[in-house]
Amino acid sequence: MRTVHVFPAGDWSATATRLDRLMPGKDGYWSDGKLFIDLMGEPDGHLFAGWTREDVRLVDAALGHRPTWGLLVGVSTHIDGAGVVRRRQ
Repeated sequence: MRTVHVFPAGDWSATATRLDRLMPGKDGYWSDGKLFIDLMGEPDGHLFAGWTREDVRLVDAALGHRPTWGLLVGVSTHIDGAGVVRRRQ
């Protein structure tokens, strides 16, 4: 499983509504067996759990603000990601 953090523009409810239309889900979690998506918010303390201060600072700088919610997306290893993974420079 590969994991990606996604910080969509807009509000979480619109994102949740769109995910509800795209795949099965319940209570902020969606999965089609290949993607496993968890909607996470800062109030529950899980959004940046395990992140270093420097990593959070880099996200803040890249977005121009500190996100208050995001998606944690697990990607099944059954999906070949080699073509979309690029080396960090």
